[in-house]
Amino acid sequence: AAKAQRTGIFAAEITPVKTTIRDEAGNEKTITVTQDDGIRAGTTLAGLGKLRPAFKENGTTTAGNSSQVSDGAAAVLVARRSTAIELGLPILGVLRSYAVVGVPPDVMGIGPAYAIPAALEKAGKMSWVPCTEVQ
Repeated sequence: AAKAQRTGIFAAEITPVKTTIRDEAGNEKTITVTQDDGIRAGTTLAGLGKLRPAFKENGTTTAGNSSQVSDGAAAVLVARRSTAIELGLPILGVLRSYAVVGVPPDVMGIGPAYAIPAALEKAGKMSWVPCTEVQ
């Protein structure tokens, strides 16, 4: 991950986000976040091997093979075009389609593999979907 970030392999796939931060004195500053700040460039296999299990004495989940603790928030406002125009809101995108599918609980992580083709089929043309993201 560190090498990919350093060489810019995924730079075209990362959308810069502007945000305002406040320092300890209360001064605000606007910054643009352009890369993941959770990558630990100095990580080594030897270092990972020294990490203790996080949950069980003989467990395999450690701080080195699990997600970092992060705070975050998101909001999306979806409106009719006419309402957005009436309220003076910018049109930032078009919701072409969506899909809801269900999979058995023991294979929960594969839901997107079924939802994505269904949503794309409803969208019409793949060229109408300029950007996709799977979390």
